[in-house]
Amino acid sequence: VEWPFYSHRTQTKTMPNTSDETGVAYHGGIEWPLYNEKTGKPSTTPTNKSVWIAALKALVDAFSSDNERNSIVSAEVIECAMKLVKKFESQPSSEWRKGYIDLLHEFGIIMASCEPKGSLIMACAGLSCLNSSMVISTKKGENDTEKVSAQDVVMKDGIVELLPISTLIINGGNSNSDVTVMKKFEMASPHHDEKGKNMVAKGEMMKQQLSKWAEYGCIETSAAESASKIADLEDCHSSLVKDKVFVLLGATSAMGPAEVLIQLGATIAAVARPGKKLAALEEMVKNGPSEATMLLPQVGGDGAAGADLIRHAPELARWIAGLCPEKKLVICNLAYLDGEKNVLAGVGMDLIIDYVCQKRQYTAISYIISPATVHVVTEEAAMDAKRRYDSAPFWHSLCMVQASNTWREKTVSGLRVLNGLSSLQGPNYALTKTAQQWRAMVSYFSIPDGNKHIVSANHGPPTRSESMVGHKTIAIALEGMQNFEPNVAFDVSCSKTLLTALMLYDINFDESTANPMSPEKTVQHPMCLFNENSAHGGSWRCPYLQDSIGTASFITGKVKKTCESRAGNKCPEGSLGPRPDNVQT
Repeated sequence: VEWPFYSHRTQTKTMPNTSDETGVAYHGGIEWPLYNEKTGKPSTTPTNKSVWIAALKALVDAFSSDNERNSIVSAEVIECAMKLVKKFESQPSSEWRKGYIDLLHEFGIIMASCEPKGSLIMACAGLSCLNSSMVISTKKGENDTEKVSAQDVVMKDGIVELLPISTLIINGGNSNSDVTVMKKFEMASPHHDEKGKNMVAKGEMMKQQLSKWAEYGCIETSAAESASKIADLEDCHSSLVKDKVFVLLGATSAMGPAEVLIQLGATIAAVARPGKKLAALEEMVKNGPSEATMLLPQVGGDGAAGADLIRHAPELARWIAGLCPEKKLVICNLAYLDGEKNVLAGVGMDLIIDYVCQKRQYTAISYIISPATVHVVTEEAAMDAKRRYDSAPFWHSLCMVQASNTWREKTVSGLRVLNGLSSLQGPNYALTKTAQQWRAMVSYFSIPDGNKHIVSANHGPPTRSESMVGHKTIAIALEGMQNFEPNVAFDVSCSKTLLTALMLYDINFDESTANPMSPEKTVQHPMCLFNENSAHGGSWRCPYLQDSIGTASFITGKVKKTCESRAGNKCPEGSLGPRPDNVQT
């Protein structure tokens, strides 16, 4: 690993060792509880299925024992829940990959059909099952090894010995840098300059692009209005970031806010594994404005900066809870790994969130919600999808696409549920992203710590990230998807600057729905928490299910140039606002 030289302004603060005096040896990382004896790989299906079953059974049990059962769910929905449990239990593991989409769709309809209390019971039970099912290996003595619930290891003191952890502080404003803090917010435009870089939109230009996206249908009007309020600010540093610490779990994520926050002169606590990406982030801070500060965890006292969410979750939870007590914490969940490891990283982030929120009452939480889940959309978006379906061009009918379910189905609670699941991403991805929605819901509604937390949880659009365009087939389908309006594939810079603006609005403006104490807006149902400020990329208003347009997207992306537009831009013409004059440097 190549490490940069640290600034002479770097400081180190050693945290106390919270290890158990009984001499329990240091722990391993978060693991799946079951492994295939032949392959040595994790057996994920039994645990994955058990989480959904636990949530359903908790609802049934609550209905059976609660004297006010009508405040939870109707008897008809309970009957559906019991039938779904049997479907989960009877499905062979060999068919899970093919059959999970329909089962999770039914699960989402049941959760949306509950009263708010019932849906929160399901969310709590699902989280508890997931976190307690994962294990951490501990070693006692020379040869004895024990697997302990990951939830117990992170949430309780004294279960295992913790490695010492210290803080490395990197300050901006190098002597060779004359960079000043960004006053007016700068959002990347979908327009490209002659070198292929995204141009910059701010002020009125930014607002016009936001309005165009909303008009086209790839973001909601509320998202355009909220981000426009950020565009209007004259001093973003003082207004948005000055009194906060942004804890970035997965700080080097391409979709994350790190770069924008550094430009704004924020204090960020960066949690990421050691490597070139983290080293580049350190250099970005040093060469940034003097107001910018980055806090890095050093685990084990070996001098290397960085930490692993899977390996060091117990240490990181305590480190974060002790950071800058005079400032407000904003924890951003950003980490993404391939396959089954994504679930482990998700559990690590969730346990850290749970621990810190119980220690720091006013902690705010941020998620980028995936549209590739089963989730609730607005009535207006569902009816717009129907309008688009009714007026779709004839050639769409030749593509064997499946109509969206939103306008054709309505839960007993009156909510519209979209099945956005994609077979390409698989059941472990669906579990991780749905569990994030559950944590957002229970934190917002003051469960389990009794405190209501600000929760910024906005849908993010399909993005031309490295993981997407690195696969030729996916890259072609991503562009071809735009032939089915109003789908739009966003550039990375556009996604991360837009989502950062929405997150900053949520945590700073009292009228935001993200604030549970908002005097102006209330959330009708826990699953409606994600309705405002959604930048879904078009899936809410597309007349077809996203999983059904994959083949057609690939074919249309392959046989013709996708969405011809001005200056060779890859985005649809109708989604483009005015071309900015200033160019990103």
